[in-house]
Order: sequence, then structure tokens, then C-alpha cells
Amino acid sequence: MQSAFAQGILQTPLDVTLGGTGLASLGSALQVMRVNAGGTALEFATVGTLSDGDKGDITVSSSGTVWTIDNSAVTFSKIANISTSRILGRTTAASGVIEELTVGTGLSLSGGSLSLDATLVGLSSLDTTSGVLVQTATDTFTKRTLTGTTNQITVTDGDGVAGNPTFSLPATIVTTSVQPTSAVLAGSSSTTNTSASSAQILSSTNTQYQLSTGGITVTPTADYSLVGTLLRQSTITEAASGTHILIANLGVRAPIINNGSGSTTNASTVYIEGAPTGTASPTNVYALWVDDGAVRIDGTIELGNASDTTLSRSAAGVLAVEGVVVPTISSTSTLTNKRIDPRVVSGTSYTTSTTIDSDATDLYVITAQAGALLFNNPSGTPVQGQKLMIRIKDNGTARVLTYGSQFRAMGTALPSTTVISKTLYMGFIYNSTDTKWDLVAAAQEA
Repeated sequence: MQSAFAQGILQTPLDVTLGGTGLASLGSALQVMRVNAGGTALEFATVGTLSDGDKGDITVSSSGTVWTIDNSAVTFSKIANISTSRILGRTTAASGVIEELTVGTGLSLSGGSLSLDATLVGLSSLDTTSGVLVQTATDTFTKRTLTGTTNQITVTDGDGVAGNPTFSLPATIVTTSVQPTSAVLAGSSSTTNTSASSAQILSSTNTQYQLSTGGITVTPTADYSLVGTLLRQSTITEAASGTHILIANLGVRAPIINNGSGSTTNASTVYIEGAPTGTASPTNVYALWVDDGAVRIDGTIELGNASDTTLSRSAAGVLAVEGVVVPTISSTSTLTNKRIDPRVVSGTSYTTSTTIDSDATDLYVITAQAGALLFNNPSGTPVQGQKLMIRIKDNGTARVLTYGSQFRAMGTALPSTTVISKTLYMGFIYNSTDTKWDLVAAAQEA
């Protein structure tokens, strides 16, 4: 189709075939343009107005100019399709349209309900008191406060409110019940019986024991050994190489005592109050008993509550008291200002003979011999150079004296008789070469 300009023709109104409307003027206000009923031309028509009233989901008012959506008329199905497991809301900053929100961790959306999971439900049951959270079972929670035991362990901020709980040990730890390591046999609240070889005491297969620093009150089972605290007998195998400085079943480190404002009277690494006491009468009572084996003491031994009797090692096999060497049976020592009390055997009179025990006698005294007397060869095991002194006096009548074959005169004859009521001394020295007691001196009271 050619336009009017292309045909060189300009006409008014412009025909529809030439791109116009075929209308010579505008219509009235609010009219619309439409095709006429015959379908042959365009025309203006007035649109009919909608009467006021409820049209279903919409109510019309103000002569058709106000349309209002009825309450509850708009359902979710008329708004939009929502994805599965979503909730409606808005996370974008500022006001705006509704948004789909996903269900977060710990929540579940099912059957039209938004629920906490079982763990969060368990946590929601906690009250408002302070404490440390503890899970006692699946999805079950409670709050605890960490506490200590007096004189054993101290807990600070046990509920965790002011800070992390801290634990500390007091300067002095006192306990009446301890759970020990496997090296110690731990009894019950009273006593425990055992026949374990590691617990045998003095070859007894039956032992009662209890681990307790508070002491026990118990009547032992018949024929049982009883100890308050029992350490097991350890079985230790040396390493394949190297040197073990020490292997022991019990070791005690020495305390370190520093200066302070107070004072200390006594200090000890191990203290034993004394030997057992009580109304019983044991056959033997000891404060300390080492049943077998050597006792090694590298330091000194202080006897008594003083520092004036200190025993120490001077050299191999040599003991010293306050630094002064103590002579022993086998030592070669010089005695200075020491008195040796003689072993004296004394009697009034002997019937016919007497035998002197050389192992127990240095001076043999007869105070009133009432008859003739034979000195038999002395008994015992005398040593070379051993000395024996005999002192004899009669009872007012001279008595005949005779001697065994081991008595031998050496420059002085063996006295054959006493002098009435006078004291006689005879000095002998043993000659082990000849098995003789040699008379080296005789003195008669004038």
C-alpha cells in the first residue's frame, strides 16, 4: 500500500487504506477507538462504567473508580510458587518484597511446622544458672560446677563464669583415701585380703592391707599378716645395654626447705615416730625392721636428739664416732687413756680341784680355800700371749696346791702351798707353741 504522499494526493480525513483512521475529529473524553460493527471503519465509542459492589475477590466503589481486594481473598497459591523447604521473609537490608529463606542448621521444616532438632531441644531445657555445660546422654544436657577437695586440690572459677577454671595443689596435701597406681595394693574402706605372691609378707601367703593415711581400725583375720599400706613386689628386668644407677621398689626425694619468717626445729626426708605401742605384747617390737639384706648409709648416723654422737665411715671396715676411729676386733689400733676391765671369776673355796675357763677369765680369785686344791689345765681356746692372773688365800690353814701339765714354771717355781691367811698372786702367759701356761711371776703377801 502506498501512502498518500507516495501517490501525490493529500486528503482529509486520511483514509485507512492510506494509513489514516478515516476519522475527521477526536472523540469525547474517555472514549476509545474501535472497529465498527460492520467491520468497515474505525469509530469512537464510550466505554461503559463498572457498577459499585463486591465482584468476588474485589469490591468496586466510588462509581467504579476504586477497586479494593477483599480480606483473605489473596491466598499463597495466587501469589507465587514456593520451592520445597522454604520459609517467607526478608534478609535483604531495608524494606522490600518478600523473599524465600532456607531452613538453617539445627532446624527442620516438616508437616507445615518449623522445629528445633533434638540437640537444640535438649539445650533449650537448661535453666539460667551458671555452670559448665555437660552432655550426660544423647541430646541430654546439664550444667556442672567443678569443685575441689579441701587440703587436696583447689579449683578457681569452677563454673567458668569469670574465666577458665584453674586447678592448683595446696602447699600441704592431706588425704584419707587414695586411688594408687598399680604398684600399690589398694584396699577397700576397711581392709582387703590377698594371697597374691606380690603381696606376701614374711613368707605368709595371706595378707590384709589398706591404703589410707588416715589410719585404720581393724581386727586382723587369724593367721594373716596385716599392713596399713602395701607396695607390690615388682619384677624388673634390666635393659639390654647401659647402666641402671638405681633400681628400687620405693624411692623418696629429699625436700627442699627454704628460708622464711618462721623457724624449723627438725627436718627429715623420712620420719618414723617410734616403735609400735598398745596393750598387746609382741615378741619383738621395732621402729624399723630390715628383714634381710644389707643396709647402706652413705651419710652419717646421729644417735639421740643431739649432734654430739655422730657415727660415720672412716675407711673400709672402720667406724668413727665424732670423727674418732672406733677400734674393732680385727683392726690395728692404738688405745689411749682407755681402761680394760678384766674378766673376773671369784669363788670362796673349791673342794679338790677347779678348771679355769680361759675364754672368760682374766683374774681367778679364791678368797678362803678350805682344802688342798688342784688347778686343772684351763679350758677354752687361748691365744698366743694371753695373760691369766690367779689370786688365792686360804681360810686360816695352809693348803697344798698342785697343777695340771699345762702349767709350767719359768724361773720361778710353782707355789706348792699357801701361807696361812696370806694372799698369793701367780701370773701366767700362754705359750701356744708349747701349749703351756708359763708362770712368769709369783708374789706372796709378807
